[in-house]
This record gives sequence, structure tokens and C-alpha cells, in this order.
Amino acid sequence: MRIDELCQDKYIYLDWNVVKNMINPRNDKKELDEEMKRIIYSLRKKYKFPYSHGHIKDRANHYDEKYREEVKADFAFFESITNSFCLARCDELNRFVMIKKPIMDFFDEEIKKEKTRRGFNSQYFLNPEATFRVDMSKINKDHPLYEMLERSNGIYNPFSMSEFLEELYNEIFVNADKIQKV
Repeated sequence: MRIDELCQDKYIYLDWNVVKNMINPRNDKKELDEEMKRIIYSLRKKYKFPYSHGHIKDRANHYDEKYREEVKADFAFFESITNSFCLARCDELNRFVMIKKPIMDFFDEEIKKEKTRRGFNSQYFLNPEATFRVDMSKINKDHPLYEMLERSNGIYNPFSMSEFLEELYNEIFVNADKIQKV
């Protein structure tokens, strides 16, 4: 099956919270969550229910290896719905396409990338020889590094950069659930 053919199929995209509630029905809405599961299973022949990078990121957020079996169980359930179809952005075609890829493969790739990102600060920015003074009069106050440099009296050093990147990372990825609620 070609990617073009897959994209023409009808699909329904499920929010991860819907999936979580089907895996572990809420006490006060157990009947509703069970009914949702029955409806989705009955519609699988008519529609595809793809997963996406968003689902992977939701599950990877605050991931700890000690929960791997739980993650595998969650994704095994989800894969019974998605049949490994993933809605993914194809930059070459400038659109979303549907590909077939096991969820755990995608998850493991994301976790590997995450570990690389976590090692990024120390690997590239903690060289103590990379300290220098910055002429603050030449930096616009709107510049993303302005506040960091101002806190360190105009001195760039790997430690302040590491803190800045950690704050930025937390704001973008770790605290993303706060942004999603807005």
C-alpha cells in the first residue's frame, strides 16, 4: 500500500486522554469509558485510528525506565486500535501522511533522542574555557539570552548557559501540559 493511498482513508484521531481512560476507566465514568472502547472497536473496519508524535511525547513525558512494562502494556492496547498506523508530518511533501510503524519503535526512538537532549548541556556547554564578557550595550533587551547575561553581569559562561537551556527545555517540554490546558 502506498502512502498516498493510506492518506485517503478516513481516520479518527484520538486524544491520549481518551486512550488513557479506555485503558484505566475512571471510577465516576466507567460506563462511559467502556462504551467508548466498544464504539471505537466497532468502528475500526470503517476508520483508521492513527497515533501520532503527540501521543508518543505525552507518554514519554517524565518517563522512567522502571515503568517500561506499563508503557509497553499501554501501547499494546493502543496498537490494537491503531494497527500501527501513525499520522506523521512529511516535510518533503509538506503535509501529513499515514505510515505504518510499531508504536514502541517510535517510543524507543523518542526516549533515545530525549537522553541525547539531556546530555546536550554537559557535552557542549560545560567547557570552563568557554567564558567571556559580552558587551551588553550591543544586545537588544528582547534577545532571548539578554536576561541570562544580565544575571551573570554580562559574562557568558557554560554554567549560566546550562541553566538557561535547562529552564528553556522545562518550559517547552516538561511544562507543556500547563500550556496545553490554556
